[in-house]
Amino acid sequence: RRDVAVVRAPGAEMPPVRTADPSAMRPGSLVVAIGHPFGLVHAVSTGVLQAVGELPLELDFEGGRLRWVQADVRLGPGNSGGPLADADGRVIGVAAMIVAGMALAVPAPDVEALVASSR
Repeated sequence: RRDVAVVRAPGAEMPPVRTADPSAMRPGSLVVAIGHPFGLVHAVSTGVLQAVGELPLELDFEGGRLRWVQADVRLGPGNSGGPLADADGRVIGVAAMIVAGMALAVPAPDVEALVASSR
């Protein structure tokens, strides 16, 4: 429903990321998006958290409203699927899309629930 998938890579031995619930953050908190926009490897853009929750946009799927992290951070093609992190480096979401000029990310707890349900 959010274009997020779980990929298993046996033997890859990647260290786990630290996550945080963006709902506990205050609007105006610093956030960073990491990705490869337009092919620029390891690019970082900064911004501020605007809101967390259901947005009054036409973004409900299959009749259910979804929570999003909204941030004032520049995303480009290549940021999708990358982390949106707080100032302490904890992942608070996965960058998903730009809608009406707003960067939207899937909240980390929702991604963790998807991972847990895929086991």
